[in-house]
Amino acid sequence: MNENSLHSALELQDRLRKRRLGEMLSEQSNLSRESVETALATAAKNGYRPPRYRVGDILIEAGLVTRKQVEDIRARQDSEKHKRLGTIMVESGLISEDQLLNALAKKFGLRIIDLDDIQIAPEVMLGIIAQRLVRRLCNQCKVPYHPSSEEYEQLVESYGREYYERHGMPAYDDKLLLQRAKGCPACGGFGYSGRIAIQELLVNSPAIRLAIRQRSGADIIDQVARDEGMVTLRQDGIEKIFHGITDFNQVNIVCL
Repeated sequence: MNENSLHSALELQDRLRKRRLGEMLSEQSNLSRESVETALATAAKNGYRPPRYRVGDILIEAGLVTRKQVEDIRARQDSEKHKRLGTIMVESGLISEDQLLNALAKKFGLRIIDLDDIQIAPEVMLGIIAQRLVRRLCNQCKVPYHPSSEEYEQLVESYGREYYERHGMPAYDDKLLLQRAKGCPACGGFGYSGRIAIQELLVNSPAIRLAIRQRSGADIIDQVARDEGMVTLRQDGIEKIFHGITDFNQVNIVCL
């Protein structure tokens, strides 16, 4: 799939989201839109509601749990509102995760597919981008300073020494300046104002597509991308350190 085909598919998806149910049914059934809308309105007026399936009822129907067990779990759910019913059942040992998934799949006519069985077509992907936000040093009060050789070496090691010179990063000399936070009324004494994105873009090059077809591991694909010039999140953050935009502490917070 090329970029134009992808854009066309996204535009079609957006158009479908904006269409009403009656309009779509009228086209599929060769009926007038007014008659379909009237039928839907009449059904709603007569009290019809689409069936609502509850996980507990599905598991009871599958013979995995009893009604009392479901009621007990629902009582527990009041104190664990951030957890779903099925999650609590699995954690409590009433059912296994496979039993839960198989019961839901059978109820809704779904097929469970193992991720290892999925064959990815590398050509459909243009690239993958990752992004994090780091705090930006306040432009009103940030202070320039000359880093020590130890601090410089730490930045080089974190960037990756083998890529540092290859990417044209600055050498250490007496003119090298970085910026540090200070604090002023403009930033509320914090030393930082706003955020800026650090990004990592993996372009789906022929070499990357070949690695995907060969079902290579993530480490190999990452190495291929780096050898082709990909800048990682951490590297992009360190480049912004040398541009005086942020500092090493903020990059370390978002790049584990």
